[in-house]
Amino acid sequence: MTNEPSASSLILKLRTGDEEAARILWDRFFGQLLTLTRGRLLASSRTMADEEDIVLSAMKSFCIGVRDGRFPELTSREGLWRLLLTITLRKLADKQNYDKRSKRDVSRVQSSSLGADKQDAEVNAFISREPNPEDAAECAEQIRHLLESLEHEDLKNVALMKMEGYSNIEIAHQIKCSITSIERKLRTIRSIWSQS
Repeated sequence: MTNEPSASSLILKLRTGDEEAARILWDRFFGQLLTLTRGRLLASSRTMADEEDIVLSAMKSFCIGVRDGRFPELTSREGLWRLLLTITLRKLADKQNYDKRSKRDVSRVQSSSLGADKQDAEVNAFISREPNPEDAAECAEQIRHLLESLEHEDLKNVALMKMEGYSNIEIAHQIKCSITSIERKLRTIRSIWSQS
């Protein structure tokens, strides 16, 4: 564990577009962000793709923001966790607001929901908790397991690039194939992961 790069060094590398730094940050935080998202999505509107898409979108926004110099004050692990959590919660709120619009109001059919005060208390408790080494190790193991479940190298590459925040267009450009092909590969990845 002592050989792990510090949050501040990873942030510095990420500012220069270092893909390995993005992967390490993904390994450290994806599992916790996914758990948070899964726990807060309305049961009737939740699908595996929604949970992953929210966290992927949050990680992408974070990586692009750091690369573009939007968070110059970000230097610590605690600050990093709070920023990732804030971005993820905003993406989650956007999703829930979208689901509540007009005919999409899924809140009417939700059977058991926590009160707003209790939800706020849970989020504040989650925000104040910095990831511990056990959580980080569990997250890394979960990512390894998911990647190992992808038998084809091209699926692993697409999954890693998506985790690092690349858009479908950027992935298609880098591996020289069509966007339709990337979308098909992502559907295959989601299908495999939903069965893992």
